[in-house]
Amino acid sequence: MMPRTRSVPRAWQLTTIALAGIAFFQIPSASGDAGFAWSNDILLGDVDLTGPAAIALDSRGRPHVAFADASSGAVWYGRRDSGVWGLQPIPGTSNAEGGVRLALDGFDAPHVVYFDESRRVVMYAWDAGAGWMTSEVDRSHFEGHVGLVLAADGTPHVAYAWDSGRLRHAWLSGGPWVIETVDSNVVTARYASVALNPDGRPEIAYYGNGQLWHARWIGYRWEIAIVDPTTSPEFVSLRTDTSGGRWIAYRAQEERELRLALWNGSAWLREVVDSNGDVGWDASLALDVAGQPHISYYDRDAAVLRYARKEAGEWRLHIPDRRFVAGWFSSVAVGADGQPHFAYYSWPERSVRYAFGGFGLGVRTWPPRGVTATSAVLVGELTSVGNATKVNVTFEWRAARGDWQPGGAVTLSERSFVSFTIEGLEPATAHQVRFVATVGAEVVSGETVTFSTSPPSPRGANPVIVASIFAASAAGVTAFGYFLARRGATGRIGARNTETPPAEDTRQRERML
Repeated sequence: MMPRTRSVPRAWQLTTIALAGIAFFQIPSASGDAGFAWSNDILLGDVDLTGPAAIALDSRGRPHVAFADASSGAVWYGRRDSGVWGLQPIPGTSNAEGGVRLALDGFDAPHVVYFDESRRVVMYAWDAGAGWMTSEVDRSHFEGHVGLVLAADGTPHVAYAWDSGRLRHAWLSGGPWVIETVDSNVVTARYASVALNPDGRPEIAYYGNGQLWHARWIGYRWEIAIVDPTTSPEFVSLRTDTSGGRWIAYRAQEERELRLALWNGSAWLREVVDSNGDVGWDASLALDVAGQPHISYYDRDAAVLRYARKEAGEWRLHIPDRRFVAGWFSSVAVGADGQPHFAYYSWPERSVRYAFGGFGLGVRTWPPRGVTATSAVLVGELTSVGNATKVNVTFEWRAARGDWQPGGAVTLSERSFVSFTIEGLEPATAHQVRFVATVGAEVVSGETVTFSTSPPSPRGANPVIVASIFAASAAGVTAFGYFLARRGATGRIGARNTETPPAEDTRQRERML
C-alpha cells in the first residue's frame, strides 16, 4: 500500500489592501456553480482509516456507509434513516485494514469486501437477513484497494491483487468461489476497480507496470488494453453506463492531476478534470441517472475534499467540506435527484464523516480572526444562492446571554465570503456570532460560533459608533455605505465568489502540521 504523505498545504493566498478604511480582497478565481448547500456529519470518531470508506444509496435514496477501523480491526457499517445514522461493527470482522467496498443488492441488503491483514486474505461479508455472514475469498497482496460489484441476481464479483501481485477476479454463485487470473504480465496490480457492462460481464480497471489498464471478459477470455501509457496512475475508479460506455477516473501521479478516461466505442479518450495543485488523491467516480460523471477526490495542497461534476460539457468544481485535512479516503454516490453524497476521513479529528450537497440557500459561519480585547473580524460565507438572484446577508453577534445585534448587512448575487470588523466589545468576555441569509420569507442561519476576547489593555477601549461597509467580489464593488451601530466599529465587508478560505484559517492550519 502506498503511504500517505502529510505535508503543509500550499496556503490559500489572501491579500488585504487598505484604502481609505476599506478592505479589498485579491484571491485566485475558482470555477463552480452556486447550487449546493453543504451539510456535514461526523459518523464515528476515534478511528484510524488506512484506505477508502465506501458509500452507496439504496432504492429509497438512503445512504449506506462502510469502512475499516485499523485500530480496532473491525469493519463498520451504517445506514441513515430520517436523518439519523445507525452504525455498528459487522460481527465476525477482524484485523481489517485498508479500503472497504460496499454494494447493495436488489433488496437493499449490504455486501462488503475488505482485507484481513493478519491472515493476508480478501474477505467478503453480507447481511443475510438473519445476521451477517462472512466468507474467505482468496489470499491477497495487500495494497489497500479491493473491488466489488454485484450482478442483478446478487452474484458478487471481486477484483484484487493475488499474493504474487497478479490481478485476479473471483465470483460466488451457489458454491465455492470461482477464481481466475486476469493479467499475469503486470508485476503488481494495484487499485483494482470492477464493474459490470450491460451484458453482465465483468470489466476491471487497474494499475500495472506504471500504466493504466482495462480488462474485460468477452465470453471466453480476458481482453486487455492500455488506457493511459504516459503516467503512473493512482486511485483508479471504474464505472460503466447503460449504453456500454466505460468511464475511469484516476490520479496521474507524475502530473499531480485528476483525469477521466472514456471509451467511445473505438478508442479511449482522456481529459484533465483538475490540475490546480496536487489533486486527484483517493479519486472516486459515480455516474448519475443521465450517465454524467461525478468525482470526489482530495486536494493535498489545499488539504480539502473536492468534488467535480460535469454539466453542459464543463467541469464544475466544489469543496463539500473546508475543514483542514478532511477529505482523505473519499467515496461518492449520486441520487436520482442528482444530489451528491460523500463518505470520507478527517485526519485531525480522527473521524469518519458524511457530507451531502442539497440544492438551496446555504451559509456558513467561520471562526472570527484577529480577535483582541475589544475587536474581532467576523467572517461568513454564502455557500449557495440556490434559485435566488439576490440574497441579503448579515452578521448577528452578542456577548454571552446578551441580545443579538445585527451588523454588516449586504446584498449578494453570487457565492461569496464576507468579513466585518467590530470594535468596542467587552474585554475578557465570551461572545457568539452567526451569519444569516434571507431571501423573502426564507431565513437560513449558519452555525453559532463562540469566541472570547482577551483581557483589557491598561487604557481600555473607547467604542466607536460609525461603521463603514464594503462588499466586493470578482465582479467588483457591490455595496458601500455607512450605518450607526449600537456598539459600533470600523467595519468592512469583503465578498468574493471563490473557493478560498480566510487567511487566518490558513495560518492555523499550517501550525497544525
